[in-house]
Amino acid sequence: MMRRLLPCTLAGLVALGLGGGSARAETRASVLGVEAVDAPAELASKLREALVTQVRQAPGFSLLAGKSLEEIKLVFGCVDEKPDCMSRVGRSLGAGKLVWGTLKKSATGYHLTIKYLDVPTASIEKFVSENVAAGALEGPGAQSVVERLTRSFLPSGRAGLRISSNVEGAAVVVGGKAIGVTVPGGLLLRDLMPGRVEVQVSKPGYLSWSQSVVVSPGETAYVDAQLEATLVVPPAATQPAPPPPLLPGPSRRTGWKAAFWTSAAVTVSLGAGIVGTGMTVLNQQKDKEAAVKEATPTFSQYVAAQVAMQPEPAREAKLKALQAQFHDDVCQVARDAGAATVVQTCDSGEKWATATNILVGLTAAAALATGFFYYKAYLQKDPEEPPATETVTRRRDQPRVEWMVAPSVGPKGGGLGLHLQF
Repeated sequence: MMRRLLPCTLAGLVALGLGGGSARAETRASVLGVEAVDAPAELASKLREALVTQVRQAPGFSLLAGKSLEEIKLVFGCVDEKPDCMSRVGRSLGAGKLVWGTLKKSATGYHLTIKYLDVPTASIEKFVSENVAAGALEGPGAQSVVERLTRSFLPSGRAGLRISSNVEGAAVVVGGKAIGVTVPGGLLLRDLMPGRVEVQVSKPGYLSWSQSVVVSPGETAYVDAQLEATLVVPPAATQPAPPPPLLPGPSRRTGWKAAFWTSAAVTVSLGAGIVGTGMTVLNQQKDKEAAVKEATPTFSQYVAAQVAMQPEPAREAKLKALQAQFHDDVCQVARDAGAATVVQTCDSGEKWATATNILVGLTAAAALATGFFYYKAYLQKDPEEPPATETVTRRRDQPRVEWMVAPSVGPKGGGLGLHLQF
């Protein structure tokens, strides 16, 4: 039988650019945010995050980084949010669809409006609105409201999984959580987060079964757990003890084993460092967006001053150039405009991003070294051979092991695979 050991798919290699592209075209969408009108800015921010999550999880959609609605109105002059003006915004962002909204205070709570614009045709494809009670946006309520309102134009990002088995009443654990027991026709799970999950099925008297399966948005995956009954062989009182197996000579791989465990610990530590610096980079991005929003008056004065310095025929061209520069490198514009808070946030974010990239490279190198040390410590055959005059026997039930190391490259990354045949 074939068994696969030591799957060495390296997240670091994927991050360094070995992953392939999507096999199908995706709709590039950008979320401009939710504008608060006589409503708390915190609720508008939660609704924006819910819109980002909904677009990110929707199958067939690719989320692009977007600007805040306040920035768009300032830089592009789309004060009335007319489709023609917003379409120019979408083209500058490289998006095919734009999503934004407005949260207004009402007598009974809030009035939420969400708009969905097709950039190439400059038309509002969907315009949905709803009166929402004040308490309905607390906790996970904001995500539920956004999912309900966007259901008509953003397909569900949830996934399904059906688990069948040749044994009824076996306990099912999915992603570390007990789900239930196997039933005729299969156990159907809905509303799963897309991604890879581990499925485990077990029952007393049977060997445990497990399998890793990928569930995709809007689709239902299927697994069939075939449990094998355990065999209990009573000991024979008169059966002589079997001869001892042929043992190899004294192990000389202590150094390789120490190197393996040391490199494995280093790889795990570096991976934890990537998580920490990556979270810091995300927080720095949010801080930069907040700083840009606070520095809006400074940017407005800078743009007005730069445009005013130009002769009348060149003012429109200068305004377009400043708009493009603001979109491509807001940090450089902040330096020119003297927005100290934005500059400080940009510098800090660049340092953390550099640290993350360095850690990714180190983690990839450490993971490769770990695989090499594992081979030298546990898999490579001893060089010593028995003397030619010595008769060496091997029991019929003594395992014979053959191994093979093979690289692999797929649409989501690359790595090394180790196969053992017994």
